[in-house]
Amino acid sequence: MDDAAALTTTDIAVLTVLADRAGAVVSRDTIRRLAELRQFSHRRCDSAVVAIRRAITNDAVVTVRGRGWMLSAEHLETARTLIDAHLQST
Repeated sequence: MDDAAALTTTDIAVLTVLADRAGAVVSRDTIRRLAELRQFSHRRCDSAVVAIRRAITNDAVVTVRGRGWMLSAEHLETARTLIDAHLQST
């Protein structure tokens, strides 16, 4: 976990959606809806994924071209730790 402290509330919201569906492909529209990011650009999800990859590891979030992203099941525990740490700090 390189830049875990750099994750924003929005990044954590995206990570939570991915963690809740670890191992399944989640579309950008689904992430925007479930993470309550509709007021942001579609590309805000992209930047959140970049931040998550920096915080965990580059292969934590797999891009499935044309469909969305998937949190690798092997990184689920790390994702949950980051989410819990963020919740405790707020």
